[in-house]
Amino acid sequence: MIKKILCIHPGVAYLPEIEAYKKYFIQYDIEFIDCIKDLNNMYDENDYDLLWYIMGTDFKKSDKPKVHDYASLSTGKYVYVKDKIKKYFNQMPDLRLFLNEEIKDKYNFKDDIPYLIRDMGIDEIFYKKYDVEKKYDFVYLGAITQERKIPNLFDKFKNDLKDYSLLVVGSIPDDIYSKYKDVLNIKFVGKVDYKEVPSIISQATYAINMIPDIYPFNVQTSTKLLEY
Repeated sequence: MIKKILCIHPGVAYLPEIEAYKKYFIQYDIEFIDCIKDLNNMYDENDYDLLWYIMGTDFKKSDKPKVHDYASLSTGKYVYVKDKIKKYFNQMPDLRLFLNEEIKDKYNFKDDIPYLIRDMGIDEIFYKKYDVEKKYDFVYLGAITQERKIPNLFDKFKNDLKDYSLLVVGSIPDDIYSKYKDVLNIKFVGKVDYKEVPSIISQATYAINMIPDIYPFNVQTSTKLLEY
């Protein structure tokens, strides 16, 4: 019987689904433990009944049953090479999850391992009305990376939209932060607790969703759009 699940992930992406998994499994008295991959030596796998990888990579052999959760395709440089590595060199799981059919088809695994499709959902906290003061004109929530062209957005506010304020919620690389931290109309709050996200982004009148027409962003569900 499964009572404890160790969820292992790279720790860089915005992953609201982890909270959803926790809420789901607790109904069945199953603990779902969040663990960043580089820190998983803090956990003894023998204490868990199932290993749940949000991919990433999984090169480690284990006697424990495994789930490989493909929440997205690879991003950054050499995306096709990264996806090939995931396809041919990862350990074989007992179940695969895919965000959508397109991601499943991109990996195109040629084996008999069962799979499920699970698209993004929205936590009930995003359906509540938050009576907060509007302090900002715009908000951007999510990954702040060069690959998503987010610095282009910051440049726009720095140079052409100086009369409008932008609230930025999410982890930000040091090089991007150092470039824009002194721009007066851009406010960075960093990564916040998931439960605080709705009330924080409600402080803005408008929300910005930037999806560059670049693979793989143009084939994946936009979590932030749903949350907005």
